[in-house]
Amino acid sequence: MMQFLQAFWGKLQEYMETRISLLKIEIKEEIAKAASNLLFGFVAVLALFMAVALLSVGLAQLLGMLIGYSWAGSFIVALLWFGVAAIALNEKNRKKWQPILEAKILTAILPEEKENEEIVPPNTINLQANTTDDTL
Repeated sequence: MMQFLQAFWGKLQEYMETRISLLKIEIKEEIAKAASNLLFGFVAVLALFMAVALLSVGLAQLLGMLIGYSWAGSFIVALLWFGVAAIALNEKNRKKWQPILEAKILTAILPEEKENEEIVPPNTINLQANTTDDTL
């Protein structure tokens, strides 16, 4: 009986060491995947920023050419971007869109863990009425 327990304990330790090694490998894979996604996201954001900047310069030149004053086109495009920033920084818009964006980011970051579950954004309250009316 003692030999059986010693053999069992040895196998259990071996199993635990193997399991820990496997978890370490899985963690390294997840870190590599996250770093890769971060790199691709950075490149995409940089490319998008450059596209918006160059399109803004082109639009400013076109407007300046149509108006007759090159500085006026730049001024109009700058006012357009100030308007976009004002809309984005508006507290009402932030409260409206922030939970939606948070849910989208969570689904992008945690796709395996949340495949079959609906992701509920933080700070949202379920306001559904009770369907059974016990007062009647």
